[in-house]
Amino acid sequence: MNTIDLQKALQKIDVSADWIGLREMQETSTYRIIRDGNPESNSINLDHGIMVEVLVNGQFGYYGTHKLDYDSIASADQKAFKVAKNASKYSIHPYTDSVRPKA
Repeated sequence: MNTIDLQKALQKIDVSADWIGLREMQETSTYRIIRDGNPESNSINLDHGIMVEVLVNGQFGYYGTHKLDYDSIASADQKAFKVAKNASKYSIHPYTDSVRPKA
């Protein structure tokens, strides 16, 4: 899948979070190893995925996936929801959706 329709991805999400955010991330890293003036290695790594952020009971939860399909994004949202819900029991400071205004 080359492109993700974020609106369609949000429609697949079925959790009762106060706020949900999706962020596509792509990073390219280049590694070059030279020893004694001689090149030993030259490689490029590409990381590409979706980060899901949810706000539940005043606590943020995060989960990422490198699988760029709608079911994997929905699964990541379920996991982020569980992380936030479990962490909210130990929250030091509760947040509201005002900390994530509409862009």
